[in-house]
Amino acid sequence: QILAPLAAGATLCLFDPRKHSIEELAAWIESSGITTLQTVPSLFRALALQTRGQKLAGLRAVKLGGESVTAADARLFEGLAAKDAVLINGLGLTEAGFNVCWHTFRPGDSLEGPFLPIGRPPKGVEIVIESPPGCPVGDGERGEIVVRSPDLPNGYWNDESRTARTYRDIPSRPFVRELRTGDEGVWSPGFGLTHLGRLDDLIKVRGHRVDPAAVEAV
Repeated sequence: QILAPLAAGATLCLFDPRKHSIEELAAWIESSGITTLQTVPSLFRALALQTRGQKLAGLRAVKLGGESVTAADARLFEGLAAKDAVLINGLGLTEAGFNVCWHTFRPGDSLEGPFLPIGRPPKGVEIVIESPPGCPVGDGERGEIVVRSPDLPNGYWNDESRTARTYRDIPSRPFVRELRTGDEGVWSPGFGLTHLGRLDDLIKVRGHRVDPAAVEAV
């Protein structure tokens, strides 16, 4: 989020909603000349409701992540951005170190189901749906999202047991590893991958991971 814009020659502008009100956000986007906005869906919904149908004509792209993006969010985007703007939804994983797939939505595009797809992986990354572990499922069947790539990290620092639960070697492909994401998804030929939430108790609050067990322990 920080190095990519700067490396491309863009100006990076930061807005802290804990210090400024949502009412200030739309004005800040316009006064700063923001063309690409990256945020979490919950904050984007608040922005869209706050503008009350007013277009933010300068926005060329909105990138949402950290939480599930719904079809309703896509419709809010249509009411907020210009007709030639794009909404980008993807799956970025800390355990992978990069975005493993993404989907580009344009105003007027068709929608299928309650969630906006997270799309297809880039070259060099494979995504399969498994249920139970090790058993791929067919198109339209729900299961765990598993990422395969030669560029995955070695695992968690000084945590062999957690690494063994999350990462797997592929004996027949010595340079490719698997990452079990713990996320549930479904694959469709027309839209690619759709994220359906977590398979465990982990929840997302405004894009931040929260483990209920850790809260209970405190």
